Amino acid sequence: LEKVYENALVYELRKAGLKAEPQTRQSVWYDGVEVGEFSPDVLVEGLVIVEVKAARAIDDAFVAQCINYLTVTKLSVCLLLNFSKRVEVKRFAGPSFPSSHLCSSVSSVVSSSSPVPMTWAEQAEWDEP
Repeated sequence: LEKVYENALVYELRKAGLKAEPQTRQSVWYDGVEVGEFSPDVLVEGLVIVEVKAARAIDDAFVAQCINYLTVTKLSVCLLLNFSKRVEVKRFAGPSFPSSHLCSSVSSVVSSSSPVPMTWAEQAEWDEP
């Protein structure tokens, strides 16, 4: 079902006027040499990686995948969406995200009027009704 959720997400993002690119190939470089490539589920506006899962719960491997994507792409934000009984969302701020925009707790994100990505260790999780 992950592909179905991914397709629906891309459709909704585009309908909202955002540039959403599914499965775009991203090169991985090491010491100035291209050593491989990967394809995140969705790249939004060339700035945000969205990784879509349909699992019982968010696994540590999914978290590691998002962190690795941010590390190799140098992008600032990755969203991990898990479509289970309820939608789970975890946001990750990459090493290139300005530290002045990081929050110190989940409660500050929930009470904030604008979304603020969090540090690697601070992961927000919401349950949809």
